[in-house]
Amino acid sequence: MSNDLDISSYNQAYAVAKTSVAWKPHPVGILRAWGNERLDLLQRMTTNNVSTVKAGEGVQTVFITDKARIIDVATVLERENEGKPDVLMLLSDGMDERIAAWLDKYTFMDDFTIENLTAQCASLLVFGPRSAEFLAQLTGVELPEVQGLRLNHWKTLSVPASGLPVMLVKQPPFCELCYLLLMRKDDESAVLAALRSYGDQAPEIDEHTFETLRIEAGWGKLGAEWTDAHNPLEAGLVSLVDFRKGCYIGQEVIARLDTYNKVKVRLVGFTAAQEIPVGAKFWDETATTASASGAEIGSITSAAYSPELGTFIALGYLRTAFASPGVIMEAVFGDEKLTVEVVKLPFVM
Repeated sequence: MSNDLDISSYNQAYAVAKTSVAWKPHPVGILRAWGNERLDLLQRMTTNNVSTVKAGEGVQTVFITDKARIIDVATVLERENEGKPDVLMLLSDGMDERIAAWLDKYTFMDDFTIENLTAQCASLLVFGPRSAEFLAQLTGVELPEVQGLRLNHWKTLSVPASGLPVMLVKQPPFCELCYLLLMRKDDESAVLAALRSYGDQAPEIDEHTFETLRIEAGWGKLGAEWTDAHNPLEAGLVSLVDFRKGCYIGQEVIARLDTYNKVKVRLVGFTAAQEIPVGAKFWDETATTASASGAEIGSITSAAYSPELGTFIALGYLRTAFASPGVIMEAVFGDEKLTVEVVKLPFVM
């Protein structure tokens, strides 16, 4: 299939996101923590190495249970904050109170204090191949200041049209480039007005279009791919696991799964000629079980139609033995059956 985009055949905002820049409000939970042991505690509570993060830097990591099941994927940002170092934890929308309670449960004599900033802040995503140029123009800085940000690192800029400060955080690739903008809730309307002044040059993406782009990029989402039914290795989050760091909650389970190659299911992509229902399941009919359908070996977690690929696509979990690209599977949803092909993620680079 050609990589050239026929813009006229797509939703206009989708096409602009693919070729230039688009944006979308993207609520996140935000916790602030301070104290001399702020990084030490997070080091013991999450999968990645956060102990060496410095002011202006950030690390993406995973909160997991003692059985290594996913609670949430978070970005930890270290700040100097006027001579008083602290960290911000950026969480999935709605996870702030749960993570705060989870941290409190494991905080004993630690020099660690937490504050929930979610209600005081607003956030949005800016993404697309020209998003760095757009953000440099929006904030009035030289392009290298935006382009030079490393993954998960951040800096504070301002929007000249409003004079308001925004925190710019480099995010994992999404339509080539992606940035998260954090601001005070009281400043949100002014920043949104500045963005909307660009009109169709930088359109706002609706939820349906964003979901299509998310699935194309192979991005997981809390409640879909990220649930307490799965661990980070199954969910394709191995890059957020540091196998060399010391003990943390769930570490023994993660190490055992990796050492003995015991990852039973994996997050993969699927394509099909017809719509793929979320919740459709896969069965191994050769297995001996009490079920007439055999043993369940996977399910669909998210699905969409990809205009760029011209086919239906989906994310889902599949038993490792079947999870190789090119494998043809039968998905079952109620009385409906459809043929899908397993593909490597992401669907679109």
